[in-house]
Amino acid sequence: MSLNWSHAFFDQVKDDAYADWQKAQIKNFPGPDVNYVVPAVWFGRKGFRSNFLEIFFSNPPSNPIEAGELPPYFADIFLDPPTIFNKEEVVTTHFPLDYWRDLLNRPESPVQHELVDQVIVGRAIPAQAVKYRGAHEVSYETVPPPPAFEDEEYVIVGIIDEGLAFANERFRNGPVDSRVEFAWLQGGKSIPIGVPHFSKGLELTKWDRTYDGKFVPGIDCLLERCREGDLVDEDLFYSIAGVSDFGCIHHKAAAWRVSHGTHVMDLAAGYDMATSKARRHIISVQLSPEVVADTSGLGLESELVNAVAYIHDRAEIIRDRYQYKKDPPVVINFSSGIRAGPHDGSATLEQYLDRIIEDRRYNGRPTQLVLPAGNSFQARSHACFSFNKKSTPESSENIDTVSWHVPPDDRTSSYIELWLPPGLTDEESKKIAVSISAPGETRYSDKLVADPDNLDKSSLTLTDSSNGDSLVCKVYFQKMPVSQAGGEKKVPLTGRRGRYLIALVPTDFHETTATLAIAGVWTISVIYDGKEELDIHGWIHWDDPPISFSRFGRQSFFEDPYYHKYGDDGELRKKDHPKSAIRRTGTVNAIATGSEVRVVGAYRCSDGHIAEYSSADFKNRTKRPNYLAPSETSKTNLGLLAAGSRSGSVVPLNGTSVAAPQVTRLIADLMATRIDDAAIERSLIIQAAKDEVKVANRRHSRNPSDPTYSPGKERLGGGCLILDNQLRRSNSLRGEFDILDEEQG
Repeated sequence: MSLNWSHAFFDQVKDDAYADWQKAQIKNFPGPDVNYVVPAVWFGRKGFRSNFLEIFFSNPPSNPIEAGELPPYFADIFLDPPTIFNKEEVVTTHFPLDYWRDLLNRPESPVQHELVDQVIVGRAIPAQAVKYRGAHEVSYETVPPPPAFEDEEYVIVGIIDEGLAFANERFRNGPVDSRVEFAWLQGGKSIPIGVPHFSKGLELTKWDRTYDGKFVPGIDCLLERCREGDLVDEDLFYSIAGVSDFGCIHHKAAAWRVSHGTHVMDLAAGYDMATSKARRHIISVQLSPEVVADTSGLGLESELVNAVAYIHDRAEIIRDRYQYKKDPPVVINFSSGIRAGPHDGSATLEQYLDRIIEDRRYNGRPTQLVLPAGNSFQARSHACFSFNKKSTPESSENIDTVSWHVPPDDRTSSYIELWLPPGLTDEESKKIAVSISAPGETRYSDKLVADPDNLDKSSLTLTDSSNGDSLVCKVYFQKMPVSQAGGEKKVPLTGRRGRYLIALVPTDFHETTATLAIAGVWTISVIYDGKEELDIHGWIHWDDPPISFSRFGRQSFFEDPYYHKYGDDGELRKKDHPKSAIRRTGTVNAIATGSEVRVVGAYRCSDGHIAEYSSADFKNRTKRPNYLAPSETSKTNLGLLAAGSRSGSVVPLNGTSVAAPQVTRLIADLMATRIDDAAIERSLIIQAAKDEVKVANRRHSRNPSDPTYSPGKERLGGGCLILDNQLRRSNSLRGEFDILDEEQG
C-alpha cells in the first residue's frame, strides 16, 4: 500500500459532496445492481419546482400530472401540491440506480443546476418498491364518525418508524376493527393500485378499494381473513398483506419479536381494545429497511419529507371520510435522527419542517412534530476546535487537534462534518484550513483551505498508488445553503455556511479490489491564522446497527488525552474537561433544533437522574430539549415495557426514542380537549416546571454524595414530565417507581 494525499477539483458551487462521494463508492464498493432505485430530496430556489421536469428530462411530458404520463421517479404531490406545500421548492425522487449513475455523470448534471440549493441522497432501495402511477387518487366512501369517548375531539397520530406491526391488538378497537387508517410501507413491494401521489412502496387502507376492476382488500378485511375466533393470526396477516415478504432479501422487522416501531407506536397511540379510543386515528409510515440499515442516517431526510407530506395529505382524507366538520389535528412522532449538521435550526430540512408546521397552524390545523433529543451524550461523537479563547483562562490554549478512532470490520463509509461558524466572510474563512494524517503516518496531508473561490483545491484525496489510485479518503470544503429564522433562504454563495466533509471508505468489505481504509487512529488538525475567538464544531455520523438489523457498520469515535469517560467513583462523567476537544454538550439530534418541533430527552424513574445517553444542547444554550420523559425504570432495570411485535407481548426498550412517544401521547390527549397549539405548549411548559420540582427532590435525595447536584439546562430543558403510570409499565420486580407517592410518604 502506497498512500498519497493530493488536492483535487470539486465544484462546490454546483456539486454536492455526498453525491460526489457516493459516485465513487458505487464504483469501488458495488452493492445492488440496476434493480434498485436511489431516493433523494431536492431543495431548490425559486422556480425549481415549476422547471423540475425540464431540469431532468430533455423531452418532458406535455401534461405531467396526468396519470400514466409522468415517469414514476418522483412524488407528484410536490409537483401539483395542495395548499400546504405550494410555497415549498422541494421535490423527492427515486431514480433507478443506472439512471442515477448517468444523472451524476452528465456534463450538465441536475445536481449542478443553478436552481438546486441542496440534494440529500439516500441509500438504494429495491426497484420493486416503485410503481408506475397506479391510482391517481385514494378512493373511499363516506361513513358516520365513530362514537366519541367523553366528547373527545378526533385526533390523528402519525408514526414514522421502522418495524411497525400495526395488526397488534393495541391498535385495534376490536378483533377486526383497526384504528390504523393508512399504513405506508415505503420499501414495500408495490401493487397495481400504487400509492397515489407518491408512486413508491405499498399502501394499505383500513377500508377495501377497487382498482382496474380488481378488489383490493383493506386492513379490516385482512384481519377478518386471518381471524380464528376472537384472535387474529398475525403472522398470516403480515404475510398476505406484504409486510413480511420472505421472497424479498430486505430486513423484515415485523417478523422479529422486538421491533422499534411497534414499541414506539404503542407508547404514542396504543390502547387496550376495551378502551373507547375509536377517534384516535393512526397513520403509520414504515421507513424502507435499506434506508434504516444505512447506519449513518443519511437518506432519512428524503423518507422524512415524503412521510410528513403523506401524513398531512391522508389526514384530510380521514376528515372527509368520517365527515368530521373540523380540520384534523395532527401530531407526528419520528423517533429517529442524525448526529451531524449545523445544530442551530438553519439546516434546509429543519427550516422546511418549521414552515410546514407554521403553514398548517396558520390555516387553523393544530400540528405538532415530536423528535427525540438523541442518545449520543457519551458517544464521543462531538468535538470542538477552539482558538483564542480569552474569556476562559483555564482553557486559554488553542484546541486544534483530535484523534479519530476508526474500528476494524466496518463495512460502511464513515463520515465527519466540521462546521465553520455562521456569518464568516470569505476572507475570514480563508484563514481556516484542515489537515489529516492516517494511522501509522507521521506526516500530515496538505492543508485544505476553506476557500470558496479556489475550486481546483476544494478537496483533498487520499489514494493508493499501488492499486490504481484507489480512493481511500476524501475531504471536501463546501459552502452549504442555510436559512435565516423565518425561512428565507440565503441565495448568494457568500451567505452560506462553510462545512468540511471527511469521508472514509470501509475498513472491511466483501468482494472488492479497492483499497480499504486503515483501522486505527486518524488525526484531524485544524489550522487558524486569525486573531479572533473561533469555535469549529465537528460531528461523527451514527454508524451502529439498528435493533434486530445485521451489523454492517461499526461506530467510530473521537479520542483525546483530556477526555475521561468515567470518574474516580466509577460513574460516567457528566462534565467536559476544559482542555478536551471532545464535548458531551452539543450532541442534540441534528434535525431537532428547528423552532417549531418538540424535542424530548430522557430520565430514570427510580432516582430522577437524566439518562446517561440523553443528548444535550450546547453549554449555556437552553433551546433543546424542551422536556424530559421517562426512558428507564431504574439503573439496573433498563428501558420501559411496551408492545412487542405480537399481541399480548411486551418488551423493554430504552433511549430518547422511547421518551418522545410518551410526549406525543400527552399532546394527542391535549388536542382531544380542543385546545390550540399555543395552549398545548403552555400546558406542557407549566406541567414540566411543576413536575420538575418533585423529580428534583427525588434526584437530590438519591445522590447523598453530591446533594447540590443539578443538571444544566442544556440537558434538562424545561424539566422532567411525570406521566401516567398506566402508560409507563414497570420493568422491575418491585413494581412501578412512583415519585409522587414516595415524596408524599
